[in-house]
Amino acid sequence: NELFMPCFSDRFAAMSESQRKLFLRRFMLASDGISESTLRAIYQALYRHAFLEPNRCEITLRPGCTVSHCINAGAGHRLTLQHGMEEIEEVTADIVILATGYENAVPGFLEPMADRLEKIDNELAIREDFSVCWDGPHDRRIFVQNASLGQRGLADPNLSLLAWRARRILDSLLGRAPRANPEHPGFISPTSVESWSDTVAEEMGSGI
Repeated sequence: NELFMPCFSDRFAAMSESQRKLFLRRFMLASDGISESTLRAIYQALYRHAFLEPNRCEITLRPGCTVSHCINAGAGHRLTLQHGMEEIEEVTADIVILATGYENAVPGFLEPMADRLEKIDNELAIREDFSVCWDGPHDRRIFVQNASLGQRGLADPNLSLLAWRARRILDSLLGRAPRANPEHPGFISPTSVESWSDTVAEEMGSGI
């Protein structure tokens, strides 16, 4: 997948901030979608539970559903679910597990100098060599990996470009020019997102 190649990491970094945000919204499932093997395992477990195991309980999958409210209801919790824009449903649950994901944050050990580090939204702002933009001496650099989704694209939180990023960081540390051969330009022509103005990108992104 070309979205996870070094050439696209550089292309993504060259987009404007609004274009990058829109691109991530549109193509997030290229990275965060569920795999076929996981889907198969879920349905096999549901089948065993429904037809082969004793003491069955009801299991329901509710895709495209948003939990808008959760209140205590005696020994359980009453959840208000919203399907789409209008349909509302209430269910009672004994246990609620909040699988909310994660977000980037400045590591705790950098907190004493957090006001000296540049940020873009909740990420540390980085240069082309993955060093953090800060107000300290130029020969005292802080390098980060896997922490620049909003600046480097879908591949950044993954390990697929780890060796390439490490090479770029090492080149910078040793003061040598990046590899002589340029990155392969890739086969995908510029996406429509890359050709949109910031105003259009912001307008399109607000509706996704």
